[in-house]
Amino acid sequence: IYRDLKLDNILLDLHGHIKLADYGLSKDRMPRDARTDTFCGTPEFIAPEILLKRPYSQSVDWWAFGILVYELLTGSAPFCGSCEDDTYHLITTARLSFPARFPADARDLVTRLLVRTPELRLGCGRRGAME
Repeated sequence: IYRDLKLDNILLDLHGHIKLADYGLSKDRMPRDARTDTFCGTPEFIAPEILLKRPYSQSVDWWAFGILVYELLTGSAPFCGSCEDDTYHLITTARLSFPARFPADARDLVTRLLVRTPELRLGCGRRGAME
């Protein structure tokens, strides 16, 4: 589990390949069905299951990927309050909305990634990343 996917941690190498940096919050060698419960991450990218203090798995990285795609296309996170507590409240309760110019295919992807129930989130099913 990476647990800190955000623009600040994404680099490009000399060939234009994406590289992730800063593995300080990562949890390595976890079996597929294992769960953890550490509260960590960047506020705008934290998945609801972390905020609700529920055990989680790689599902949090799929949530963060949805936030990242949204942010890349709009310049801001979909759930951003005036303080951390407001942001956390929005992440767990607010309706996801998109600007009119948001591409339809990206809207579908982000909508499927930002599902608050981890078991229903894209990438979290039995087929994992193959979804």
